[in-house]
Amino acid sequence: MRSLGSKQIILIPAFYSTLAASHNPKFAGTIARVDEINVLINKVAAEENITVESSGIQALFKDKALNSDLTIDGVHLNAKGLDIYRKVLLNILNSPLTTRSFDNIIYFS
Repeated sequence: MRSLGSKQIILIPAFYSTLAASHNPKFAGTIARVDEINVLINKVAAEENITVESSGIQALFKDKALNSDLTIDGVHLNAKGLDIYRKVLLNILNSPLTTRSFDNIIYFS
């Protein structure tokens, strides 16, 4: 990312699904798998001096499970969940602690 001219990179942890969905690895990542991914995200962040922003998305979860009232199927966010997530992303992008240029934002899906 830095080689593409990004001035700042912020990572967001991998999402948990509902407990019910997490028991079906064909449908969602298991809790253990999401934990593994988040360990890797934190490791890369530490090695590359990159911020991991997790505080805002905690509103989507209770412990290690997506709140069932925020999902359409146990994995994907519904309108209420997307609204929370959108606000978190906007807070990150509008944070006064850093200067961010929208020209340098790289989206992954």
